[in-house]
Amino acid sequence: GGVLLSAVPGLTYQWYRNGVAIMGANSASYAATSTGGYRVRITNPATGCTSMTAADSVITLIDNPLAIALTPARFCWGGSALLSTTFATLGSGANYQWSFNGTPIPGATNGTYSAPNTGDYSCSITVSGVGGCTVATGDISVNEVPLPDPVITQAGTLLRTQTFYTSYQWYKNLVSIPGATTHTIAHMGAGSYKVRVTDTNGCQSMSGSYVLNGGTTVVGNTSTHNISIYPNPAQAIVYIQSDVTVNAVITSMDGRVVIRKANATSVDIANLADGVYLLTLYDDNNTAIRMEKLVKHSN
Repeated sequence: GGVLLSAVPGLTYQWYRNGVAIMGANSASYAATSTGGYRVRITNPATGCTSMTAADSVITLIDNPLAIALTPARFCWGGSALLSTTFATLGSGANYQWSFNGTPIPGATNGTYSAPNTGDYSCSITVSGVGGCTVATGDISVNEVPLPDPVITQAGTLLRTQTFYTSYQWYKNLVSIPGATTHTIAHMGAGSYKVRVTDTNGCQSMSGSYVLNGGTTVVGNTSTHNISIYPNPAQAIVYIQSDVTVNAVITSMDGRVVIRKANATSVDIANLADGVYLLTLYDDNNTAIRMEKLVKHSN
């Protein structure tokens, strides 16, 4: 579209935009197709007299402005999307009014708006000055997604949460557990456990606390057993003295079984990487009767 500018007929003309002559613009009227300041120089062929209009006629053209998101239009709960428009003005002011689901938002009269809720937003733009008009963008949809809600459950010596998150970090007593970055870990005795997860939207949250009581023994353990585990930390061999036959299982902190040994009186851990593991002892009924954090340290 454009704006039709007119002058007095019967003379010769040269139109200018922002002080520069427009090639071929020599008619009594000129259809302005871009924003700018326009003047015309008028010449009377009979006398040769020439004059220029005194001041620019400031023309602002508006071409179907859009509402756009300067930050992601899909955001985590508690966030917002920063909205703007494709409207641009030169030499003329503009007033803005943002709306939410078709209703004007009180005070939302700037060129940008921080949208905090799921719904459709639009902006009405009024151009001031001579020839002013009002145009409105179409709607832009924003979506506030809920935060993940991880829940911790216990299965024997393991603590678990849901499997569909994209990342995990477990904590004991608010201290992160090194390497505990999957949906399950072997718990490390009494304490308060939490897990921080990230979902497919990139949103993060922390679970509630899961509290274990009773020292390093698991449910079902009995203090009547006389069990010693040494040395700890260990470099190569861990010795187990017990008044009952035990089967030993060593798991990494993400719950993977790395060593399993029946009728264990000692366990060779020389090939394990340095780090923290969980040693669980089971009796012949496959009942866990002892669990200890085991540290492998090469030197």
